[in-house]
Amino acid sequence: NEYKSYLRESSMSQSRWALSLTSFMDRFDYNLSHKCAIFSKQESVPENLMKFFYIGKALEILGSSAITIPVTFTLSLIYKDDPTQTILLNATLFQLYNIVLIGIIKGYVKRKRPHYCETNTLFLTKGVDMYSFPSGHTVQMTLLSTMAIMYLNGNALKLVIITISLLISLMRVVSGRHFISDVFCGAIIGFISTQVYIPLLWIRAETIAKFVPFIRN
Repeated sequence: NEYKSYLRESSMSQSRWALSLTSFMDRFDYNLSHKCAIFSKQESVPENLMKFFYIGKALEILGSSAITIPVTFTLSLIYKDDPTQTILLNATLFQLYNIVLIGIIKGYVKRKRPHYCETNTLFLTKGVDMYSFPSGHTVQMTLLSTMAIMYLNGNALKLVIITISLLISLMRVVSGRHFISDVFCGAIIGFISTQVYIPLLWIRAETIAKFVPFIRN
């Protein structure tokens, strides 16, 4: 039985508290997540859905920190006006903070990825990224969506960012990379982390101009 094998492998590396947490989540979403993972194996995807399979993979790559962090930083170099540049630089830093936070949580909880997950479908899976909880893509995209809602003026652009964020999070389940609870909790962590970083770790425009003047030039 694949599920029993999954539980046995998980319990070997988890603390008692982490095992209790993941066992609780498994009761609710293990089977449902498996049913939703229609794109977990490329060879089993129907021909008429292949274009959606590739769109989904493109969205997953787009939502990776390896893409979003360089993009937000590059945009901060393009937009020189104080408010926009400050927001983009802080968004870049917040994502870096989240990488540390996600790594700590994954390393502690050690929830194995779904047994039907193809680990070679995206970037190489190393270190704590072999673990499933929480969804790092969802944490980061929720952070960016929350900041977009708070700081962007155009409703159309906000809607685009939120829609892309939701699709990326959905694809993490549909592609078999995560359980539903990984994504749900990732969204909560992403939102809470944003609310913590902004009042406590926000870097003001004057500080940026003082310590990294080349960004202003």
